[in-house]
Amino acid sequence: MQSEIKTIRPLVNKWIQGTLKAPASKSYGQRALACAIVNPNRTEIRGLGHSDDEMAVLEIARMLGCKVLVHGDAVRILSRGVINLSETVISCGESGLATRMLIPVLANSERMITVQGHGSLLNRSLAVYDDLFHDLGVTFESTNGKLPVKVKGPLLPKTIRVDASKSSQYLSGLIIAYCASPLLTNATIVCENPVSVPYIHLTLDVLRQFGVDVRFEKNELHFSGPYTFEPAQLQVEGDWSGASFLIAAAAISGSVKITGLNRYSKQADVHLLKAIEDYGAVYRWEGNDLIVRSEKRIGFEFDATDCPDLFPPLAVLAAFATGETRIKGVHRLYDKESNRALTIQSEWAKFGVHIELNGDEMVIHGIDKVQASEAVMAHGDHRIAMGAAILGLFAEGETTIEQANAVNKSFPGFYSYIEKLYRDGRN
Repeated sequence: MQSEIKTIRPLVNKWIQGTLKAPASKSYGQRALACAIVNPNRTEIRGLGHSDDEMAVLEIARMLGCKVLVHGDAVRILSRGVINLSETVISCGESGLATRMLIPVLANSERMITVQGHGSLLNRSLAVYDDLFHDLGVTFESTNGKLPVKVKGPLLPKTIRVDASKSSQYLSGLIIAYCASPLLTNATIVCENPVSVPYIHLTLDVLRQFGVDVRFEKNELHFSGPYTFEPAQLQVEGDWSGASFLIAAAAISGSVKITGLNRYSKQADVHLLKAIEDYGAVYRWEGNDLIVRSEKRIGFEFDATDCPDLFPPLAVLAAFATGETRIKGVHRLYDKESNRALTIQSEWAKFGVHIELNGDEMVIHGIDKVQASEAVMAHGDHRIAMGAAILGLFAEGETTIEQANAVNKSFPGFYSYIEKLYRDGRN
């Protein structure tokens, strides 16, 4: 349920400090789980998070007949491969990544599989598969281009061109599906106008942990299969998407050490560091510990086309900046848990922050003092809830967030981090 109401009281001295551990990367974790499902050997994943999205894919692994054993921090998965799956109806919860990634993977099965979901996921388009699967010999039936869908293979991997201009998630699923197919020989996927390219590299990086190497050059993916998946042990790295809100809070007013992040990560949201540098904050690394300290708060320009999940934390930073901030890539926000561009504009306005949407650009006008709001609505969107909470930390007065437990989708312990900031901050 997403009806929880959370009250965020401001920090008395508007300063945060302390040490926080980055949450586990659900982007990495879900990709590792998808590869484990198609891997006929044992997979061990350490450090998997407990977000709703990760738990949805873990439950799908069980539905498909995988043996799943949990030992403390380690999850061990033994799969028979997707060709021999045991269930014909699965649910992806509200995870867009799981849906877009697993539909092509399930297309390797000769059984008709029904894929369901709930909540905002039911409004997200899957029409891209209509033409794509027709070319690959896959039967695909949708509900007006949305969930629930039915898919039946076997997928016949061949050289194709894919419009990758709307999302990289379809492409990540197709990559894993090709690599898992026993029918794969040599094939190339030509990616037209790809977005979120760092996430393509993240998928390829996870596949390498299973002994599968796919070459990606000049927007072309080159496969030389069939591939053999090997037993794998993976450590899930820290989540730059979730940590971005903690980093933003420190850049606004504080000095915080964030542990568990990979400074060389393929995650797209690592590029937040460039934004906070332009904002006037400073950071340094101590091993994999990131130390961020606020100094100046200056309006900046940033292209978030390849990292659209950064829009909410960037909009938080911009609210406290001197002058205007311009963020490109607004077209990437229309098919999220909410229409995230309009949601940021409407909910930030409740804090007194004026935002303009000019074509593909979001323009945020910083203000001296952010006013608290008693009626912020998360719209079922985890990143809106987290952004509003950080705004509330530095606002004048108490902020109330409705549907506050939307954060469980990606960062279930988020509010415990807020409580720690109260304890460690200058209050």
